[in-house]
Amino acid sequence: MLPLPPADALASGQYNHVPLLNGTNHDEGRLFAGLRFDLRGAPLTAAQYPGVIQAQVGAANAQTVLDAYPLSAYPSPDLAYAAMFTDSAFSCPALAADDLAIQGGVYAYEFSDPNAVDDIGLPFSFPLGAAHSTEIAYVFQRMVFFDTLPPFTPAQLDLSYQMIQYWTNFAATGNPNGGSGGAVPQWPRYTEGNRQIQELVPENTAPESDATFAAFHHCALWASING
Repeated sequence: MLPLPPADALASGQYNHVPLLNGTNHDEGRLFAGLRFDLRGAPLTAAQYPGVIQAQVGAANAQTVLDAYPLSAYPSPDLAYAAMFTDSAFSCPALAADDLAIQGGVYAYEFSDPNAVDDIGLPFSFPLGAAHSTEIAYVFQRMVFFDTLPPFTPAQLDLSYQMIQYWTNFAATGNPNGGSGGAVPQWPRYTEGNRQIQELVPENTAPESDATFAAFHHCALWASING
């Protein structure tokens, strides 16, 4: 039914060139770390951490990944694992998708509120940060599971209105800036000569380079592992 594998079609430009708004959350993996460890009895321990990483990436890659995500760099083993999972499963694949779909017109983002409202309400041993699904409350101004108004700070409410304007503009025009006349910070298109990712942060929404994003999320490492 598909004439080409999707990645091949994107890489060769043989796809329907429509605008794409694509992004992830800064701390996607924290939700999955909490579900995998905290909610199954106890947080991940330092003793368990090497074995969990090896099971995730294979024996051949385990030490390289452990060197990139040492326990000494994180407040807890849970958060070390969460960073690894964020980068390998979300951030770097999203960046690769931006590059593959660049001919169609890409607007790339990362939702990065470090104190995002907790729309999950589960008893994890670490802060969620900008975890998986936390951006939804900002786009719809409703708590996902509780159908209540999010307890936003004034700065978070401003970010929410920015995101609503971006998403609405994009739906209407294919451009998140959409003729809003400066009502929201300018969001540059992700292009061959200007690979910029819009960081959605309270009081500081602004673009950053793909190089900065890739370095933070260890994307060169994951490209070498995943091919």
